[in-house]
Amino acid sequence: MLLFDSAIKSVQTRKVYGICLGKFLKWTGIKSIDELTALKPQTLQIMVEDYIIYLRKNLNPNSIPPQFAPIELFFSMNDIALNWKKIRKLFPETIQKTGRIISCKQTPKMSSANFLDSDL
Repeated sequence: MLLFDSAIKSVQTRKVYGICLGKFLKWTGIKSIDELTALKPQTLQIMVEDYIIYLRKNLNPNSIPPQFAPIELFFSMNDIALNWKKIRKLFPETIQKTGRIISCKQTPKMSSANFLDSDL
């Protein structure tokens, strides 16, 4: 865990990564980091893949990659090689956030001084 913490520069990032790693541990039912690192890479690969499938059902698609950054860093810093290319292929397609669509009829309202107060 020391290497994992040392690889994270920001205190806030360290806190968020710890929370994400804790959620993964809780989901697996594994009680400690030592138990996790003692598992075979093949077992860990399956666990991580299953975790993605679980998250796909419960999270916004845009939230899944940030949930995996701490998990990938943890395994990398502990010299546990997983097939991250295969794992990333399981990530859902992200949802593009776009602005509000405005019709042609509403366009003149944009130039008025009270645009922010208007009901588009």
